[in-house]
Amino acid sequence: MIKRLKNESGFSLIEVMVSMLILTIAILPMVGMFDMGLKAATKGSGYDQARAFANQQLELTRVLPYSDVRDKYPVASSTPNSSGAYTSTSLPAPAGPTLPAGSTYTINKQYVLVQSYTSPATIANSSTDSGIMLVRITVHWGGDSSITISKLVTERSS
Repeated sequence: MIKRLKNESGFSLIEVMVSMLILTIAILPMVGMFDMGLKAATKGSGYDQARAFANQQLELTRVLPYSDVRDKYPVASSTPNSSGAYTSTSLPAPAGPTLPAGSTYTINKQYVLVQSYTSPATIANSSTDSGIMLVRITVHWGGDSSITISKLVTERSS
């Protein structure tokens, strides 16, 4: 019988427990990486949705006449002030498939002048209507996350 026990091969209980401990120590950091990856993917999704919404809002300025963008966009009586700037109040963004609930956006309009047409062109703020406005859409979502997208809108000659 003793000869038979000596010939049996296998692992002792201590060897198995040490192996399990080593595997646990190796796997725990991977669980943390999966959590960080999920958070990054969620934030990236929110970023993409906010960018798409901001671009959609800027596309509205493309189809509106310059005078409507200047005077009525995003709401009636939204003409820039004496310094050439207008910033809307925080507007609720539509929740659902495009943005998380509680998302908001603001619209900033500023008269500008083109100072140099060399590449890259330089622009400066203006207090008077020069026929060119810089429109900025800032979307806020998920607490401290935000994105700002800008576009120049020019007066079109008829």
